[in-house]
Amino acid sequence: MSMFCQTARDKQMAKKADVPVGECRYRVGGKYRVRCSLDVWEGENLDGKKIARLFAQQDAVLLLQVKEIDGKYHGHVIPQPAFAYSPGWISLEDGFPVVVHCCPSKKPIPPLDFTALPGSWEMKARYTVKNPATVRTSVEIESEFVHEVVPGQEVLILDLGVVDNSQGEPKARLRALVSADDKVGWLSPETAAGDHLLEPVNLLSHQVVGIHKESLRQSKSNGGSGGPRKSFQSDRQIPWQVGGTYRILEKQPARREADLKSKELFNISAGTVVTIKDLRTVDCPTQGSCPMASIEIEEGPEKSKQEGSSVIWVRCTSVKGYDLMDTRDHKEYDKIVNKLRQSIATPLPANSSPADLHAGILATQKKQEPEPVPEETREVSQPEEVPKDVNTNEATEDTDVQQEKVTNPLRDAFEEEKARQNNAGYGTAETMEQQEERKQDSILPPRYDADLMAKLDQYDGEKDDKTLIDHKFEVENKATFCGCSCGR
Repeated sequence: MSMFCQTARDKQMAKKADVPVGECRYRVGGKYRVRCSLDVWEGENLDGKKIARLFAQQDAVLLLQVKEIDGKYHGHVIPQPAFAYSPGWISLEDGFPVVVHCCPSKKPIPPLDFTALPGSWEMKARYTVKNPATVRTSVEIESEFVHEVVPGQEVLILDLGVVDNSQGEPKARLRALVSADDKVGWLSPETAAGDHLLEPVNLLSHQVVGIHKESLRQSKSNGGSGGPRKSFQSDRQIPWQVGGTYRILEKQPARREADLKSKELFNISAGTVVTIKDLRTVDCPTQGSCPMASIEIEEGPEKSKQEGSSVIWVRCTSVKGYDLMDTRDHKEYDKIVNKLRQSIATPLPANSSPADLHAGILATQKKQEPEPVPEETREVSQPEEVPKDVNTNEATEDTDVQQEKVTNPLRDAFEEEKARQNNAGYGTAETMEQQEERKQDSILPPRYDADLMAKLDQYDGEKDDKTLIDHKFEVENKATFCGCSCGR
């Protein structure tokens, strides 16, 4: 048991935080102010190189991991700001004496304050994307691209990690293993300087009730525009599921039966966490239909009241159609982790973290990938001969064959047009002189007869009545210029 857990102040803080005395009071992802000066070490056993010296009420740390070593808790932390420090290990158990009015304190104190600072993160929490961020396969920022998340989108944090760049700047970078749109990968929830890429408000916490109230207030001030979320549509699947755990957003009555006119047993407070045992859709005077859920109270002041009532029903939507029960399932983290565990060929220990499970999946996928063939041993594959009895026009799932089938008609049409042009004399290559000669020939009369022109010259010279055209000469084309006075 920790020494500093015995003070009255620490017992009061533990009771407020709902943490049993003797257990670690700090949660992974939280940022805490240093309460007593301490050293940051390279090794988890608080050995090796001393990385930094942190001072009380001046410095702060972000807690990445908690390990119990020899009955004491050690924490893996990133001193803040992250760009100035490398990650290291501190003691979360031993109190340190301090000097008060030049006299040593008789009571040990914890190394960190118990209250997390604003901007802290939580495990198993759901956050809204504030600025665009890239999801990658591994914790390294240079790893392969997986997905891009945009403002307004939500992600679920599965684990936290850090990129340690002790030789350069920034020295440390916080990374988070998240689930977004059924994809799992690593992103940075904040920059090295502390600027948030995710909005640091856990949507699975009681804070979502405040967000719901604010949306109601804005809807009234804007004349009804905007407002709370309306997740249920009568023509779509109900967004809540049997077995899921959800948070109640508004105070509402618990009823004995799945009927809006059923007897009211007691009121359920806003913020109560419940598990759905059954779902039904009932008639609603204002919305046509609305879902009702049979619930079991998991957390809330009315949990003891349900002990006398085996079954209670509550509305999931209001008379105006907006959500009375949040649609974010608090068991989503467990479902995703179980899915990761089932995706690994070689089972890992039961206490393996989500980061270990995800790394195991990547290792399995890498083993299944075919090894690249070296260039010097790579053989050029010859195309397979198609048997004569195989119809190449049959449907197939092969993409290349489908592409060949599409291009064959185009190629055949092109070859046919090319042959037609060649037969018409359009496809032969001509020199510039040949083209000019053909152009000049087209200017001459349709039939140029040298003998006929010579006889005309003789007629002009001799002035006789000799027949100029032999009677055996026949003009085959009567539309051709003959050269006589007949006018043809």
